[in-house]
Amino acid sequence: MASAAMASVLSAEPGDAFGAVSEPTTDPKIDFAPCFAAAAAEAAPDQIIASCGPVIDNEKTPASERLRAVLARGLLAMEAAVSVTEK
Repeated sequence: MASAAMASVLSAEPGDAFGAVSEPTTDPKIDFAPCFAAAAAEAAPDQIIASCGPVIDNEKTPASERLRAVLARGLLAMEAAVSVTEK
């Protein structure tokens, strides 16, 4: 179930959920790809956290990309909690 949620979060186009939102100009040094690729590939939790952290923490990250990174990291935490309770 969480994998389907992850896929829908990562497949959303920037701006899909936000209509006309004023966002700062994207900093060319911010690379969203490693975060979303790690999450989509269901990489190791440490890799997802490490690659999404800079996207979330950078104030120049557009709100839509920051939200996607937060959701990817949050879904990871949810999956971890579910796996612990299932054991």
